[in-house]
Amino acid sequence: MTNEWKYLIYLYKCSVFGEEAIASTDEIDWKKLLKLASNQAISATVSLSLKKADFVPEEIRQECSARTLSSAINNMQRTQVLFDTLDYLSDNGFTPIILKGLDIARFYKVPDCRTSADNDLFFPFDDEHEVLSALSQIGYEVEERKEGMNHGEASHPKGGTIETHAKLYSDTTASSIFGAYKDEMKLPDKFKTIPFLGSGREISVLLPDDAIFFLAVHLVKHFIYCGISIRQAFDFALYFSKCKDEIDTEKFWAACEKFGFRDFLFILLSMFIYEGCFSESDFDGLVMQDKDLCDKMSDNIEKFSTKVMPTFDTWNYYYFRHLDNADKNIRKQRKKEHRKIVLGALFPSADELEKKYGFLKNRHFLYPVAFVMRGFSALFNKEKKQSLSKTVTVPNNKKAKENETASFDNERIVLLSDFKLMK
Repeated sequence: MTNEWKYLIYLYKCSVFGEEAIASTDEIDWKKLLKLASNQAISATVSLSLKKADFVPEEIRQECSARTLSSAINNMQRTQVLFDTLDYLSDNGFTPIILKGLDIARFYKVPDCRTSADNDLFFPFDDEHEVLSALSQIGYEVEERKEGMNHGEASHPKGGTIETHAKLYSDTTASSIFGAYKDEMKLPDKFKTIPFLGSGREISVLLPDDAIFFLAVHLVKHFIYCGISIRQAFDFALYFSKCKDEIDTEKFWAACEKFGFRDFLFILLSMFIYEGCFSESDFDGLVMQDKDLCDKMSDNIEKFSTKVMPTFDTWNYYYFRHLDNADKNIRKQRKKEHRKIVLGALFPSADELEKKYGFLKNRHFLYPVAFVMRGFSALFNKEKKQSLSKTVTVPNNKKAKENETASFDNERIVLLSDFKLMK
């Protein structure tokens, strides 16, 4: 771990809880720290602690002030559009449930500086198409949920993107993480409304028992897919600490052990205790885990900031080897599903080709031409990395050599296997 990374975690904690930050005893490269913060999606939050700190260079303070102001304005606009959308849906007989997002942001000292790529709304499965149709009536560009996925998307020019969840977990996530128990995972049937800060508004959210489990599985999914950011991990820890009195912790940890990721979460929470962000009492008397292992986890999260998006090697390792020893039938089913994913990537459906190549709509005889064009596009487009399960766009600020990406994946595989963080 670098000096900048350790100090970044400290600054993030100070901003979330509204504490005054003190200068680091180590030498800090401020430009590097801000780049780490940006790539971890915590730039605006961290900037809160720096914009008035007298130990920070003036140009850095000015940049931090600009970041917090820009984030606050954008988030306030998006939140207003979201509230208007919730009112519209409610008036049309729908009751959307907010997942993550505002449910966690309310615990931040300055919620408007918790940036997010989208808002996640959960609806009963039967309402899915009607909800998307309603959103399209008020200016959203709608994309239907694809087979096997757990959400569709609706994009608004001022409100950003809404993920419309018809299910909490995708078929692939349910199969790989819950395995033979996936049919036991029922959708929550109870929710609650909470006041959203001083806005005079109420939002509907999952009950804490359901919310903490959803956050845990979401975190696990991201880790085995492509790595996690410090914000994702911190949000889980923050929600747990704030709602632990409403959570049946004994039941929660028993479920995490059943599905094999209890030790993974123990390490993450212990990591934050070692970093001084939380205490053991915040996590219901959690027994501290090995510090060296916590440092390895922290180091892997830091590298997620600087490397190209991974190649899904960790996912394939987990998917085929890690949970399959106990039940050969599960292994066979996963191989079948994996073949389906591969064939889907190699031979897309007619609908998918039509979306990409509009000329096919009335000229079905040109499908072979479109298929060849798709092949050449994937071969020569250097901005994309093709995996077996999906194409990942590589941001310009995340260029890296292939061996660095492989190294990042290998480190997570070591964490999963040698230390048995997921069983």
